Amino acid sequence: MGAIGVREKKKGQVIEMVAEKIDDATESPGLSHPVFGEVISGYSRKSAIDDGVLISLDELAREVGIKFPLCVTSAVWHDVLDRNDIPETDTVGRCWDMLTILRYAIKQSSGGSEIKFAPMFVTESGKPPRPVLLRAQCHPDDDGLPTITIFKADEAE
Repeated sequence: MGAIGVREKKKGQVIEMVAEKIDDATESPGLSHPVFGEVISGYSRKSAIDDGVLISLDELAREVGIKFPLCVTSAVWHDVLDRNDIPETDTVGRCWDMLTILRYAIKQSSGGSEIKFAPMFVTESGKPPRPVLLRAQCHPDDDGLPTITIFKADEAE
């Protein structure tokens, strides 16, 4: 994942990595697979956002210094970020903290399309913060442009 959208000198590595994936995806026009054949149905990132399966944090991510579009899964949103049951925290603050930790993890990484990181969050009211393991993946969006999705560490793609 290298410098996923962070304006650092590692940026070229990410663009090369994403460009390779885009090239691989565009080599098979018509979206067919040699074993499985033509794709019958697909689910776009835009549809996932419209359906609430993914939650866009593009604007806040840009404020933190991440230039690629960024979404979190509904599991990350509901289980980690939008915790109204914990009065000592707020959703925007938790998002900001997560994105800031991600940005630093990206800067420290040695490349690749995925990074694991563990921001500290209060998960129970009145308890001290604990690390919550998340993973961020850089991959092409519906148009083949770089995008980032954040998952819970144990969550399927």
